[in-house]
Amino acid sequence: MIEYNYNGATYQIPYSNISVYLEKNGWITEEAIGTSRIYSNELESGPRVNILLPDKNGEKIERKLLHFFKAVSDFEGRKQEEIIESIVNIDKDIWKISLSKGMNVGSLDLNDVEEIIKSIKSLFSYSASSEQEAKPYFEKSLSTGKYFVKECKFGHTYLGSFGFTILTPFDDTQYKILETGIEDDLSVPLGRRINERILKSLDLIDKEEEIEDVTQVYEETLNANMCMALKKLLEISKADIECSVQFSPLCKNTPRMKKSSKICVKYSGIDYLDIIYQKMYTEYEFIRNSTLRGTIKELKGKKNEGDDQDSDYNIMIIGDIGDKEREKIHIILSEKDYIKACELHKESIKRKMEKLIKVSGNLRRTRQKWYLDSYFNFEEIKDIRLDIRTDNAIENNTQRSLGEF
Repeated sequence: MIEYNYNGATYQIPYSNISVYLEKNGWITEEAIGTSRIYSNELESGPRVNILLPDKNGEKIERKLLHFFKAVSDFEGRKQEEIIESIVNIDKDIWKISLSKGMNVGSLDLNDVEEIIKSIKSLFSYSASSEQEAKPYFEKSLSTGKYFVKECKFGHTYLGSFGFTILTPFDDTQYKILETGIEDDLSVPLGRRINERILKSLDLIDKEEEIEDVTQVYEETLNANMCMALKKLLEISKADIECSVQFSPLCKNTPRMKKSSKICVKYSGIDYLDIIYQKMYTEYEFIRNSTLRGTIKELKGKKNEGDDQDSDYNIMIIGDIGDKEREKIHIILSEKDYIKACELHKESIKRKMEKLIKVSGNLRRTRQKWYLDSYFNFEEIKDIRLDIRTDNAIENNTQRSLGEF
């Protein structure tokens, strides 16, 4: 580890990271002089450039590193601070989010700062949730989103109007969801896909393209929850927001991502976000306080170690909704109710007789699936006829009370 001071900031730089960074960015070792190395790289139009990586135990290491970082900075066209930050955090993608771009804002209310942090957290959490299951709207973040934001870190602040640095892991072995389904060099790690989704979302807002197919939008970019998070940031900012991401060289990114790694989201984008949000949130049927009866057909639990609140317990039931028979309805249960559902399902298989369950909540339908949100009273039905009579009695008493009122 080398301690390096630059522009009033002190960096702890893992020396081995420097060589990894150079090699992943196309630098080739030309010559080794003791424990020092000469690297070379070629400009798109011009001669090859040579730089010297000094011996970490050599004399005047800090002055030599100053010349080294300046040469890399000139070659890449990036600030030295960004080069150093990328080397220190070589296994992370680094986001920089600047609020109130171009505005002379001296302070923010503490409540606004709290909302900024919540909104940034939501942006990453719901982008990650969409990588687990693409949906137009989430009642709450899925386990992948909750886990991912726990792994994100705040970095150093930087010059600009309220600049925030977010360090995100581009890969994680516990939540490595691969596009191909197998581990190979062509698969994109989960963290990188989360960040690319956010970047593509920002690009969509910047261009304000007309939305014809909502499904394509939430499958590839924004969902309603991400819209809310970005809208809140713009409202607090009261001006444009500049976002950029420095991708880790340990994972190759697409040419499209290289071209659009810095985007300015205009304050006027609030109206566009409203339009997308309404399309995502209202383009499905919505029925409040529905009671469903049905049979359990699928269980899919995803438990995280150490924190049950970050786990997903999903079931799918078959039931009737109005005049629609044998519809598939997806529900996210608590751990306690999920265990109950598993026991009922096992008993159904053992006795070769389907167990009926009843559950209430807010019913909504996207173009593809039914979901029951904010559920309550998940229970087994012992006698379907008695259960229906009880519900009818409750409904009649409610109507009578309303009439008397």
